[in-house]
Amino acid sequence: MKKQETFERVEEEIPWNLGSDVIPKYLGDNMVLLLGLTDTKTEDMITKETKHGASLFHSVEKWNPQMRPENRMVWIQCWGIPLIA
Repeated sequence: MKKQETFERVEEEIPWNLGSDVIPKYLGDNMVLLLGLTDTKTEDMITKETKHGASLFHSVEKWNPQMRPENRMVWIQCWGIPLIA
């Protein structure tokens, strides 16, 4: 994905831009698995990016087992930690 802040809203942004039949799953790093994305919709997305730079993504690749994220963003909730820490 192009913008880091989009990862926080990935579940809202992707269906809004690609349709409700596309379900995003965050994999780690800057990788998102798009379940339900058809070849036709992928070609349209690549065309829009090429002509207008209007895509959410730098690149689109078909998933394969060798694709591995190097890190993963995780949110945790903590209680009782002093503000000074």
